[in-house]
Amino acid sequence: MTAAPPIRNYARLAWWVIIAAFMLFCLLMLGLCYGVWSIKAFALSQPAQPATLVQHVGGVEILRKGLAQYELPTPPQTVLYEGDAVRVARSAPPGVAAVVTLFDGSTIELWPGTRLTLEQVQTTRFSTRNQQVAVRIHSGQIRLRLTPRATQQYQNVRYSLLVERPGQAAEQTELEVGGGYRVRLVSADAPTTSASERATLKPDVLQTEYVADQGRMTIGFGELSQQLQAGEMAYAADGRLTAPARAEWQFLRDSHFTEFTEREYNNNTEPISQTNLVRADTWWVYGAPAAGQMPYGGIFSVVGGCARRNTVDATQCVQPLLNVAQFRRDLTAEQDYISGFKTAITQTVGLDVTPYSRLSIQFTGRIYVQSLNRAGFIGEECALGVVVHYTNVADAAATQTYCYYAKDTDQDESIISPKPDITSEYIPLRQWRELSIDLAPLIPKMQRFDYIEIYGNGHDYISEVADVQLLAR
Repeated sequence: MTAAPPIRNYARLAWWVIIAAFMLFCLLMLGLCYGVWSIKAFALSQPAQPATLVQHVGGVEILRKGLAQYELPTPPQTVLYEGDAVRVARSAPPGVAAVVTLFDGSTIELWPGTRLTLEQVQTTRFSTRNQQVAVRIHSGQIRLRLTPRATQQYQNVRYSLLVERPGQAAEQTELEVGGGYRVRLVSADAPTTSASERATLKPDVLQTEYVADQGRMTIGFGELSQQLQAGEMAYAADGRLTAPARAEWQFLRDSHFTEFTEREYNNNTEPISQTNLVRADTWWVYGAPAAGQMPYGGIFSVVGGCARRNTVDATQCVQPLLNVAQFRRDLTAEQDYISGFKTAITQTVGLDVTPYSRLSIQFTGRIYVQSLNRAGFIGEECALGVVVHYTNVADAAATQTYCYYAKDTDQDESIISPKPDITSEYIPLRQWRELSIDLAPLIPKMQRFDYIEIYGNGHDYISEVADVQLLAR
C-alpha cells in the first residue's frame, strides 16, 4: 500500500516569499537611500572658479592641465582650474611676482623662480561638509595665507602642500586652517636663495624650508613627521627632518672673522693678476682715499680684544673677543694726514628681503682712536660706519649709512650729516658697545639687500668690530 504524498502548506510558503521579498526591497531601498545620502554628503566636485590669478608681473605664465604650451595670463584676472600650473621666471624682480586667490579667499604668493600646480581643489557638491585643497610646489618660494575657520563655508577643511624632488622621499604637509605659512625650496640656482646661503650649499643636497608664521603645520617626510608651531621653522634635506627651531635667519658668513688669516683677507687688495694668492671669499678688503688726495692708506687687521674686564682686576678679561676686525690709520711723527681715507670690508649678501618682516644688523663695536671731531666738515667721515647697499622698489641701487662717532666737541665746524640716507650715533670712546641697527624702517624701500660695507674713515682712527650678524625674521 503506497503512502500518500505530504500535503504542502502553500499559504505559509507564500507568506515567507512575500516577507523575504519585502525585506529585500527594504534593504535595496535602504542601500539606495544610503547611496543617495553618501553622494549628497561626500561627493566631491571642482568649484566653478577654483582659483584666480589676480596679480602678477612680467614673466608669469600658466600651463593648463593636459597641455604642453605655457600661455600668458589674461588681465585683469585669470581663472585657474585643478591641474593648472603657474610658473614665474627667475628673471622677475625681487618680491611677490604673482598672487593666486582660492575660491574661499585664501591666497598664495609666488616669488621669482617659483612653479606650482593646483593639485586638488574639491568641495562636496550637495552639502557644506568637506573642502580639500592640495598645492604642489616644484621650485622657488610661496607664502600661503589661509582664510580663518570662522569665515569658512565648509565644515571640514583640509589644506595639503606637496613637495616631490628627485632622489628623495615625497613631502606632504598638512596646514591648519587660518594660518600663514612659507615654503622655500633652497637651491643654488634659485633667486630666493641668498648669496651667503649659496656659498655654503652642498650641490647634491636638496633642501626644503618650512616656516609657520601663524597656525600649525605638520610635515610628513617619508616615515618622519614633525609639527611646527607658530614662529617655528624646520628643514627637510638629505633624508632628514630637522627639529623645530625659532624662525630666524643669519645671512652673513664668517661673522667672527675666523675662516681666513689676516693675510688672506688683505690679499684681496692685491692685483687680480696675482693668481697664486689665497684670497678670502667672505669679506673683501679695500681702501678708498678722499677725492683728489694721495692714497696714504689705512690698515685692516684681525686682532684680539676684550669686551668686558673684571671690575676689580682689569687685567682679567671676563668677555674675550677672539677675532676682532680692526680698521686703523695711525697718526705718526713722520706723517700728519690732512685728508680722509676709508679702510673697509664688504660682503655680498644677495638677499631678497621681501619675505621677512624684521631685519637687523647686530655687532660689537668700538672706536679706540678718532682725530676728527664728529664726522668731519661734511658729516660723512665716520670713524666707524656701516653701509647697507640695496636695490630699492624702483629697481635702482641705493644706500643707507649708519655712522658712529666718539668725539663730540664744539672746537670746530664739524657736523653730523643731515642727509636722510645717513643715520648718526654717538658712542663713548674706547668702550665696547653691543650695537643693533633695526632695518625695519628700510624694508618698505628695499627689494634686495645687495651687500654690506663696514669701515673706518677719517684722518686718523682705530675702529673695531666683532661678531657681525645680519638677522632676519
